[in-house]
Amino acid sequence: MRISTNTIYESGGARISDLQVSLNRTQQQIASGRRILNPSDDPIGSARALVISQTDAVNDQYAVNRKNATNTLSIAEDTLSNVTTVLHNVKTLVVSAGNGTLTDQERGYIANELQGSLDQLFGFANATDGTDAYLFSGFSSTIAPYTKTQGGAQYNGDQGPRFLQVDTSRQIPISDIGSAIFGNIRTSAGQFNV
Repeated sequence: MRISTNTIYESGGARISDLQVSLNRTQQQIASGRRILNPSDDPIGSARALVISQTDAVNDQYAVNRKNATNTLSIAEDTLSNVTTVLHNVKTLVVSAGNGTLTDQERGYIANELQGSLDQLFGFANATDGTDAYLFSGFSSTIAPYTKTQGGAQYNGDQGPRFLQVDTSRQIPISDIGSAIFGNIRTSAGQFNV
């Protein structure tokens, strides 16, 4: 079989053109830092890369959720620590008010301090997490959990604590309901009054 000179030149030119396309593709891969430029280049590898990038995005979101949970729980811990401090001060004031040598005016001063402590407690019970979501109102994070009433306070939140997904199979509570924290007050052994 005879091969003409023209065929040899055409096959050589086609081979050079193929090599040029391959070189351009390799340069594009180097410039982008990616082996797969189009899904059609490697369908299986492209699908795996998509799964990995989606998993990476989900893990990044879990990391953000863990950070948010840590911040919210830290704010709640600080708030409850402040509540404890106020309650210790109230206890000290009530004990000092029992002193028989105090005048009515001095007891009035103590009553004013106790009223201020009550206002502080309302502030702490209605604390937010920095994103204007109330810490102790359950799912109703946009509603202030407590309002003053004639007889004390009324809980306006709901009974469901908020959870945050921090892993594929793990949710952690980021708040507790206010009625569980501020409502169940022990008055004697085994009794709770709201």
